[in-house]
Amino acid sequence: MTGKRTKYLTVRLTDTEYAAFATKARAAGLTVSNLARDHFDRVRVVSNPAAQQREQLALARIAVMLAVIAERSRTICDPMTALEIIACLASIESELRERRIGSDSVC
Repeated sequence: MTGKRTKYLTVRLTDTEYAAFATKARAAGLTVSNLARDHFDRVRVVSNPAAQQREQLALARIAVMLAVIAERSRTICDPMTALEIIACLASIESELRERRIGSDSVC
């Protein structure tokens, strides 16, 4: 924390929603406020659902293309080259999975 907290955020919840949130906070060893504060930077805001859907479709197409490349490398290349290609494809797949959940990591 860089300064004194002086602002309030009010959120209306049902009894059930609050109980679920409080249970998660207790399980994490946090207060309800600290749990909310801890998760603010993890919230992913989708301002354009259509753009997100297009991105997900593009990622799915890339995954299919990667699978095709992997299969062809097994049948066309010598075994060592095929292993190198498949290792690279696995790295790309891992990066795509990370990006799908909002991470900015790099291979």
